[in-house]
Amino acid sequence: MPGDAAVVEQGLFHGESLCVRFAFTHADFVSAVKRYSDAGGNGPMPEDLRTYVHELTHSVQHATTPYGMFLHYCRMVQTEAAIALVKGLWRQGLEPSPMLLTSLPALGGEAGLELRRWLSIWFNVEFLTGHISQDPDKQVNLFQWIEGADASVLPPLLPVQETLWGVQEMIAKLINTQNSQRDAMGLPVWDQAGFDQGAIEAAISATPTKRDMGLERTEAVLNLTGNPWGVSAIIESAATASEFARSGRDLAGLRAWLEKPHNPSLEVYRSCLQRGLEAIPADDLPQFLFSYVALCEFALFAPLLPQHAGLRGPRFPMEQIFPVTRFNLLLGAATKVAPMRGLRDHARYVTDLCQHLQWVHPIQIVAAAVERPHSVADPRAQVYVNAQLARAQELWSFLDVTGIVMDNSQWGCALRDNCTFVVVEYSDKTLCHRNKEYLAAMTNQHLMMLAMRHVMLGEGLLIPSPYRCDERERQALTEMLRMNLQACFGRQFPMAEVV
Repeated sequence: MPGDAAVVEQGLFHGESLCVRFAFTHADFVSAVKRYSDAGGNGPMPEDLRTYVHELTHSVQHATTPYGMFLHYCRMVQTEAAIALVKGLWRQGLEPSPMLLTSLPALGGEAGLELRRWLSIWFNVEFLTGHISQDPDKQVNLFQWIEGADASVLPPLLPVQETLWGVQEMIAKLINTQNSQRDAMGLPVWDQAGFDQGAIEAAISATPTKRDMGLERTEAVLNLTGNPWGVSAIIESAATASEFARSGRDLAGLRAWLEKPHNPSLEVYRSCLQRGLEAIPADDLPQFLFSYVALCEFALFAPLLPQHAGLRGPRFPMEQIFPVTRFNLLLGAATKVAPMRGLRDHARYVTDLCQHLQWVHPIQIVAAAVERPHSVADPRAQVYVNAQLARAQELWSFLDVTGIVMDNSQWGCALRDNCTFVVVEYSDKTLCHRNKEYLAAMTNQHLMMLAMRHVMLGEGLLIPSPYRCDERERQALTEMLRMNLQACFGRQFPMAEVV
C-alpha cells in the first residue's frame, strides 16, 4: 500500500514546467518496473513505482485536462500583460521599477489608461487562478504583495466571474493574433481557434445570478479558511487512488489505510478518498478506485476554455466551472449511479453522471479539440490536443496510469509519450524528453513566463532552472532566455540568468 514517506518525500511534480524530481535512482525505478512486470503487473507495487505512478497522475491532470490548459492560458495572458507593461513604460521614456505590480507610475492620458488596463489584467488573473485552483497561498501572497502599496496605483479587484469571462476574450484574441502572424509567415497555427465570439461576448455582458454570486463567495471563504476538500486534495487523492488501483488489495485494506493514524499534513491524500468511499457504492476495490479516478478527472473537465464557449451559452452556471463544486456535486450524483464495472464502462458511467446533473459531457469537450486542427505550434497545447485525440478513441485512456507506465504496446507507448514528464530528475541522473524540439519549446516557454512573472513581483531576473543541470547546460539556458527576451523587446538583457 502507499506509504506516507513515499507520498511526501520521494517525488515532486511541477505543474507549470511539467518536470518531476525523484529521490530514488533510475536503476531503482527500472528494477521496480521489472519486478512488478515479472509478478504479472498486479499485486503489491514497489515503492518507487508507486511514487512514479502518483506523480505521472499529476502530469495527466495538469497537461491533459481543461483545468490544466486553462491555467496555462492564464499564465500566457499574464505574460503578455507584463510584456505590454514594460514596452508601454519604455515608450514613455520610463524604466520599469522593481515590483512592477505595485510601482506603476501614475500616468495620465491614453498611455496611462492602457498601462492600468494591463496591470488590472495581470492582477485579476492572478486572483482568478488562485480561486480556480483553490490555492490559498497564491491569494494570500497577492494581498501581502500589495499591502502598504499606494492604493491609487492598484487596480480594483474584480469579481471572479467578471475576470473569468473577460479572460476568455483575452485568450481568444491572443491565439488569433499568434495564428494570424504565423499564417502571414506560412507557418502552422499556434493553437486551435474557431471561437464562438458571440457566446464569449454574451457571457461577458450577462448579469451573474444570485446563486452564482453566492457560490463564488462560498468558494472564496472555503479557500481562504483552508478547505480540506480543495483542488489539492482532489488531485492528490486521485494520484493516491492510482497507486492503489492495481495493488491486489480490497476495500477493507483501503479503509484500514485511510483510518490509520497519520501526520495531519498527510490528510490531503486521504480526505477526499474517504468521502468517495461514502459516496460510490462499489463492491470491490477496482470498481471503487477507477470510478473515483474517473470522478476526479471529470471534476477537472469543465468547459473552461474559450474553445468551449459554444457549449456554455450566455448564462452558464458556475457550478459547472469551479472544480471543488463540481467534485461535491459529482459525489452526490455518484450515490445514485452504478459504479464502473471496468475501464470500458467509463463512457456509460460519465454519461449517467451527466444525465443526473444535466452537465456538458466530456465527449463534447473532447470533440471541441478533435474538430479543430490537430497540429499546433504551442507545445503545451499540442499535448492537450493529442490527449483529446486519444480520448476520442477511448474515453478512459488516462484513467489507468499504472497501465500507461507498464504497457509497451504501440498504443501504450503513444499514451506514455503524450503525458510523460518534460524532464525527470532521478537522484543519480537527469533524463530529458526524447523529443528535443518539444523539450526546447517547453523550456523556452516556461523560462519566459517565469522571467516576466519575476518582473511583476520584483524578484529580479535570476530565473530558477526548471530542472537540475550542469554549468554548461545552465549557460545554454541563460543564453536562450536572453535571446528570447531580446527578440521580444529589441533590447539586450545581460542581467537575465538561469540559476
